Amino acid sequence: MEVSGDHLKLMVKTFRRECHRIIQSERTTIHGADGMLMVLQLAMAQVNKQQGGEFKVALSDVLMAWKQLLLDKLHLPPPNFACLENYDLILEAYESFLKRSNTVDLVDIFSMYKQVHGEFNYQTDVKNTTQCGAAQELL
Repeated sequence: MEVSGDHLKLMVKTFRRECHRIIQSERTTIHGADGMLMVLQLAMAQVNKQQGGEFKVALSDVLMAWKQLLLDKLHLPPPNFACLENYDLILEAYESFLKRSNTVDLVDIFSMYKQVHGEFNYQTDVKNTTQCGAAQELL
């Protein structure tokens, strides 16, 4: 589990160093998984309110949309499960919120990391990070 944490730290550190090449503002907030769920819930509640309902959403719907959002943003083929009826509006509201608030989520960080470093190689990148950290400790 520590290797995954090291890799996440490497991606965030790389994003902080190289974000000026990819996004317009260097002052960008990164949402973790909990922040992503909160933003998704707010986006879904907003879409529900616009459709004439109340500003609320069921947790089961949020989790279903979360699964679909991750698959969609990672460009993975969706499994055969029921699609939410307003998913396009939800995705638009989610992306709009991130853009307006000058924030990115972890999937965006991963995509930007791949864009900066070419093809993603988990073991090589983590190994290099560990070796660099050990070399810095020796100095």
